[in-house]
Amino acid sequence: MTNGNKPQKRISDIIRKLLKSSEVSIKEAALYLDCTEQSFRNKLSRDSFSLRDLIILCYLCNARLILEYGSHNAEDEIEFFNPYEYLPENDYNRIHKIQEQTFKQNFANMMIQLSKELPEEELGKMSSKELLDLLIQSTKKKLSSLDDNTP
Repeated sequence: MTNGNKPQKRISDIIRKLLKSSEVSIKEAALYLDCTEQSFRNKLSRDSFSLRDLIILCYLCNARLILEYGSHNAEDEIEFFNPYEYLPENDYNRIHKIQEQTFKQNFANMMIQLSKELPEEELGKMSSKELLDLLIQSTKKKLSSLDDNTP
C-alpha cells in the first residue's frame, strides 16, 4: 500500500471498467443491486461493495469472480468458491424478473421498429421463423451502422 493505508487499486475502479466494457449504465447496475442510483454512486465513491454486490455485478456484466485458495497442507481439501451459493433465492428471482422484463421490452421495441419498416399485412403473413430472421437481419444492420459510426 502507498499513501499510508490507502490501497493502490480500488474495487470501484474495477467495477467502473467492468460496467463500461459491458455497456451497463449506473441506473441498470443499481436496478440489479436493488438500490437507487444515488446509493450506487455512493458505493462507488466510498468503495463499499459487498460480496453480494460483486457477485450480482459480475453476473450482470458476464464476468467471473474468482477466489483462489492455496494451502501448503496436503490434507486440506480444495474448496471451490461458487459465488452463486452466496446469493439468496430472492436475489435470483429478482434478477431473472428484471432480465425477463428487459427482454420483453427490447422485443416490443424491435417489433415496433419492424412495423414501421413493413406493412402490417405483410408482418401478419410471416411465420415466427421468418419474423425472427427479419429481426435478426434488422439487428445486424443496426449493429453494423453503429460500428461504422465508431471512431
